[in-house]
Amino acid sequence: MAETAVDNPTMVTGLFRDRESAERAVVAVTSRGYDPKDINMVIDDDARQRYFASGDAKDSALTSTEIEGVDLGGPAGGTLGTLFTALTAACAMLTPLVRQTPLLSGLPDPLEAYLRPLRGLTTFTLFPWAGFFFGGCLVGMALEGAARLSLRVESWKSGVEQRWLALAGAALALVGYLSSYLPPLFPGASFWTSSPTFFFLRLGVLVLSVPVAFAVTKWWRGELLQEFGRASLFVYWVHVELVYGVLTAPIHRRLPLPLVFLAFAAFTVAMFGLVRLKTAIVSRGRSTKSMTAAQS
Repeated sequence: MAETAVDNPTMVTGLFRDRESAERAVVAVTSRGYDPKDINMVIDDDARQRYFASGDAKDSALTSTEIEGVDLGGPAGGTLGTLFTALTAACAMLTPLVRQTPLLSGLPDPLEAYLRPLRGLTTFTLFPWAGFFFGGCLVGMALEGAARLSLRVESWKSGVEQRWLALAGAALALVGYLSSYLPPLFPGASFWTSSPTFFFLRLGVLVLSVPVAFAVTKWWRGELLQEFGRASLFVYWVHVELVYGVLTAPIHRRLPLPLVFLAFAAFTVAMFGLVRLKTAIVSRGRSTKSMTAAQS
């Protein structure tokens, strides 16, 4: 949407490319206390036929003065949500089988290493780590759907959906933990590496971390975490090389627990300093390019 102020400073106009973005704008304005009668929409006949055919107009936020409960699209999740759920579960359940099957032994080592760990090549393989990606997609769809489709703007801001997400994450982690005491589905699986129970326990903790982070922002905006987040790929790349690489090999699995926490704190501070250094270098490079472009 492109917004422009007109001669009247109390009036704002907006240009929308589709029905969905126009509806979101109406919802945002009415949620701030504006009367829907104060909102005027201009639409040509072709767009009206395309977006409001089959009687859809009467149910739309664009034509109704009742915003609460309007549906802007298909069911939240839908086919895509089902697909992500199935892929998440499949990655977890197939991991023990992929780790043990002899069928993959004939593959070239670099290709096999994408599917299961090979000594000296990799630890983070497609199974089960792709499952965390699909699980994250599912959580993202839930958050996006709650904010965009349910239209419960105020309840979203107060964290109602976040509390449901916290409950789901805690339940998933608890089920994963309790399942670890049951007879294993895959006797050859290792709990700490390839078992589905540990996968779902970790996934539950990750899901729970989203509403926890949301709650933290109530009293702390988290500027430092935001800076870390913007450089997350850089941090990930550096930390993998340092934590799992040859530089720290002499202390791998040799530190007592108090020193582990101390090393973790020191490493976190060092990584943040490295992020600040990277940001300064990149900013200086951009400033130099801008000055050169301006002079030319």
